Amino acid sequence: MSQLSSYASLANAGAQIYGQVRQGLEEREMAQAQRGLAQTQNLARTQALAADYDTGRQARATQLAQNLAGAAAEAGGAGLQPGDGSAGAVASGIRQRAAATQDAADQEFNTQLAAQPRSLLAPDSSFGDFLNAGRSFGSVLQSLIG
Repeated sequence: MSQLSSYASLANAGAQIYGQVRQGLEEREMAQAQRGLAQTQNLARTQALAADYDTGRQARATQLAQNLAGAAAEAGGAGLQPGDGSAGAVASGIRQRAAATQDAADQEFNTQLAAQPRSLLAPDSSFGDFLNAGRSFGSVLQSLIG
């Protein structure tokens, strides 16, 4: 009879180990799904930031062209050549301000990209599953011996 209970305990231990390994596999699949979702969300945020940045860049380029055309028209209206003398200095100043604004926008974009949240999920939890199964196996052996 005592041999039968040993076999029953051994079968129970095997079932527990199988259940824990199965649970570990399910947890790994869940972690992979969560990682995929986090990556998709990060990609969507990055694409939205890039789209906003590109829209702003295009708006600044359009504004620069309009400002330069306006300055050239004013210089022409005053009888000056648009690229000569003070009219050239005004155009150069407009370009410098536009370049500084673009540099600031570039820095802001890079800062926002760097501030993107990173996933805290481990890339592969197989070692953790192995440790958990080893712990379970040890407790089963201890219960069989003691």
